[in-house]
Amino acid sequence: MTSAKQDRAAAAFVGAMCADAAAQTSHWNYAREEFHKALAAADCFDTPEFFVKNGFYTVAVGGHSCYGDQCLEYARHLAEHKTFTGESSHTALVDRLSQRFGDGSTYGQFPPPEGKPAMPIPQPWRHGSIKGFLSNHASGRTSWPTSGSDDSQADCFVKTVPVVCAFAGQPELMNEVERAVRVTQNHDDAVAYAKAAARVLEACILGEAADLTAALAVAQQRLQEDNTGSESSMPAAMALELVQTVLASGPADFPGAVGTLGGAFAMQPFVRSPASLVA
Repeated sequence: MTSAKQDRAAAAFVGAMCADAAAQTSHWNYAREEFHKALAAADCFDTPEFFVKNGFYTVAVGGHSCYGDQCLEYARHLAEHKTFTGESSHTALVDRLSQRFGDGSTYGQFPPPEGKPAMPIPQPWRHGSIKGFLSNHASGRTSWPTSGSDDSQADCFVKTVPVVCAFAGQPELMNEVERAVRVTQNHDDAVAYAKAAARVLEACILGEAADLTAALAVAQQRLQEDNTGSESSMPAAMALELVQTVLASGPADFPGAVGTLGGAFAMQPFVRSPASLVA
């Protein structure tokens, strides 16, 4: 990488980690009106960073959610092993993740005690993909890709950040993304969407896009060249088109953006409820 690319890659990683820390203290506030009233009462409506209102789990201000912790562990792995490809790299990553998120870690007992815990829990929230990975690990499924859970949620995006920072502009990027994702999420949708997200971030790191709209266009072109994403339930290129549709509609607020997305024809098979879109 040139110095400018290195600077952009470093900024992308630091930005991701700072954003996660700023958001985790008020993670998963689905009752928007109630949340906005709390922000306004604390005079934090325009500065919601690090505002403490998390009804699900408790992490100290400045700490990370399970998303941020995954991003950081993948970065640490890359710093030591330089790649996600190969049996030795996979074994090392499985060991790292099982120690960071497993039983006896800051994430608490695993498997967790039976019954619904009192909320918020006094520790970080262990995501479904990580729970699936740990269950596979306990049953002896530790080789690639069977170590990964059958999960396609947003954890796949955060894992791409350190991968793209290390491999932007290199031909092995897409392979490294897939190798990284399937360690804990052995699901075609997770891989396809992670590759799409990786191409968007790559366009920014390489200096090929001055804004999000341009980055989406570059990513779509790259995905067509890659011929990737067709294995997912919604092709990755179509997902990026939906993002462009929302941006182009110019909604004035969040509800407007949700309405535009929910009204898109391509979204109809995937929308379970308005709450699922907000989530």
